[in-house]
Amino acid sequence: LANYSPTIYHAVGPGKEVIADGELNGYVLSRSELRAFGRNPSKWKRKMQKDATEAMRYGNLLDAMLLAPDYFESNFTRRPDTYPAEGKKGEPTTEKPWSGNSTWCKEWTEKTLKMGLTPFKTEDETAARAAIDRMMEDSDIERVIRYSTKQVFIVVHYNDPKTGLVVPVKILVDIVPGSKPEND
Repeated sequence: LANYSPTIYHAVGPGKEVIADGELNGYVLSRSELRAFGRNPSKWKRKMQKDATEAMRYGNLLDAMLLAPDYFESNFTRRPDTYPAEGKKGEPTTEKPWSGNSTWCKEWTEKTLKMGLTPFKTEDETAARAAIDRMMEDSDIERVIRYSTKQVFIVVHYNDPKTGLVVPVKILVDIVPGSKPEND
């Protein structure tokens, strides 16, 4: 293991690329993405261009709320439940339920995304908080989460002695179990 040189970063936010000094910046393929690319690069490219599904967005929200609360606070924002709809022919502005078809809602979403924030629905936050509460009711799960380090990003470089090729291996570990503090 003479070629083993790990770099460990703690408390990285999900979805954020961490680049150590001297590393190449760019997209990183996971093992499954690399295999899919090897089978059919054109199909892989089309799949990568698809928008995130509701389930993926909810999973990202839950993950950030549970494992990276600071990241959640600074990178997510609650979408309004209503929007101001201008009245017709001199009628006053009224509040209407959120509609992705309204110009106001489209502009709000576009502006929010440009600011680097991820919008979420109130009901998704409520569901995520309920899921977290249910998990934390289990004393074993609660202890693992409380005494672990979250979002640990590890970079290991393998240096091939024959070719001189340096292969960075990057791993994001959601939960690294720790030990219970003496005074707890």
